[in-house]
Amino acid sequence: FVILVVFQMQGERPQWTTAGALDAAAIFERGEWWRVGTALFLHADSGHVISNVLSGILVFTAVLKTLGRFGGWLLLAAASLAGNLASAAINYPAPYQSLGASTAIFAGVGLLTGRALRAVARAEHPNRWRAMFVALASGLVVLALYGAGGVQVDLGAHVTGFVAGLALGFVAAARLRTEGWGARV
Repeated sequence: FVILVVFQMQGERPQWTTAGALDAAAIFERGEWWRVGTALFLHADSGHVISNVLSGILVFTAVLKTLGRFGGWLLLAAASLAGNLASAAINYPAPYQSLGASTAIFAGVGLLTGRALRAVARAEHPNRWRAMFVALASGLVVLALYGAGGVQVDLGAHVTGFVAGLALGFVAAARLRTEGWGARV
């Protein structure tokens, strides 16, 4: 809902796009760090926002059901911000701009994949390495199928979001087990 409201406001105030899009030079040369977060709420056109909202509903629901509301939102935010920051850093000093919630969507896919890897790694089963491979391969297939198409697709932001989510999901699954953020592990 928030994404749709921001998109509507973005149409009425085009300066939001200029001031809030992920821009590597603005971040690292002018200290405009808010762009790492604001870019997640801005979208290029109606097709972009609709695809991100629909994908987000599916992925974010799975993350919140798996990791709990508090832990899920916290980890989604952290992985999304880390993914955007990493993407800007990788592309700096070249001119680089990006916007959209897809970094957060692939961060969610990464969180689910990382959590699955941790759960399987703890298993006392002789074939757990095979199961870990399947979990990782599944996440990578989703990334490849849904994150790599189109001319204006920011593959780098999708990959950095996925990697940040993968790392945080793997680490957080251990914490969820011991401290219980309301998740089912």
